[in-house]
Amino acid sequence: MDSETYDFGGPVHYLRYPAQGGAGGRRPPFLLVHGLGGSHVNWTALAPLLARTGDVFAVDLVGHGRTPPAGRVSSLGVNAELVSRFLDDVVGGPGVLVGNSMGGLVSMIVTAAHPERVAALVLVDPSLPWARGQRLDLEIGRNFAAYAIPGMGERFLRQRRARLGPKGMVAETLRYCTVDPRRVPATAIAAAVDFAEERAALPYGDVSFMEAARSLLRFHATRRSLDLIRRFPDTPTLLLHGAKDRLVPLTAARQTARLRPDWTLEVLDDIGHIPQLEAPDLIATTITHWLPTATASPARQHRRRRTISAC
Repeated sequence: MDSETYDFGGPVHYLRYPAQGGAGGRRPPFLLVHGLGGSHVNWTALAPLLARTGDVFAVDLVGHGRTPPAGRVSSLGVNAELVSRFLDDVVGGPGVLVGNSMGGLVSMIVTAAHPERVAALVLVDPSLPWARGQRLDLEIGRNFAAYAIPGMGERFLRQRRARLGPKGMVAETLRYCTVDPRRVPATAIAAAVDFAEERAALPYGDVSFMEAARSLLRFHATRRSLDLIRRFPDTPTLLLHGAKDRLVPLTAARQTARLRPDWTLEVLDDIGHIPQLEAPDLIATTITHWLPTATASPARQHRRRRTISAC
């Protein structure tokens, strides 16, 4: 694993996991895109597993991780342009985009705008349009309602961080985003706590988080996400979704699958919003089994609707 920097109107931090055992030329490289408030740390459990079959890059979006704003705004549009340019300049050709949560939506925007740069798309519990009949998780809904209001969202973040501290922030995030935090590898939790301590010292963290959160909320409020899905290109797409995701309920993934019957939907039984940390072996196996058929011929994708278990 190598820590490197790329210039996109300012420094962009990323990790590179070279393919193991000479596998680099056999399959397209992977580019991993984290979600709101996340970073390269979100991929510490999955990236080494994917590196068994190809080069892996985990990028920090603008205002996230170790990528400072440097005069840039942490919006969906800016980060989509970053990912698009990164595919060309760093990955060096069509890659497999793997996006979780907000990173999934960013990856969809990139694919729709530049399908020639994306060999295949893997959406891991992506941020999706609200579905008819979808139930609101009251705790999650309260948080995002606070984010939407200028001043209140910033105050909410400050108070939460002061109350919990870095270790508590990680524990609360895992409570929101997993079914059982004990499934997350201890090394990944330790890395998340260490990085939360580092992040707490950065002056731009809350500002960038709120910019990204409000950009995400505006995108869904104007129904652009629904239009994006309906007009999506024929890029091979795998939709992995935790059956017990509190942030993006399964009803949203099922609605998306009905709109896009050409996508492959895999429902992950008893898994939450961050399967790449809660069930990394399952996610790696599912991706690597799907990918050869998907990239060989988009018209012959193995399209399935099934539930798979992490047990």
